Amino acid sequence: IWLRLLFAWVAFFAVMGVVNLWVAFNFDTDTWVNYKLFGGMGLMLVFVVAQGVYMSRFIKEQPEDSA
Repeated sequence: IWLRLLFAWVAFFAVMGVVNLWVAFNFDTDTWVNYKLFGGMGLMLVFVVAQGVYMSRFIKEQPEDSA
């Protein structure tokens, strides 16, 4: 599972880099700054929450001690 997690982060940052370059070269500076501030942060938040939901399937419950 950790290898999948690693590749998910690699793919996410690669896609974020490509999208950043696309926005930077195809839109004006104000749009790019707004994307960097709000779009990047929003996409990161969505990715981390989705990753948490995915990882929650692999959490193992430990039995409680009877003491």
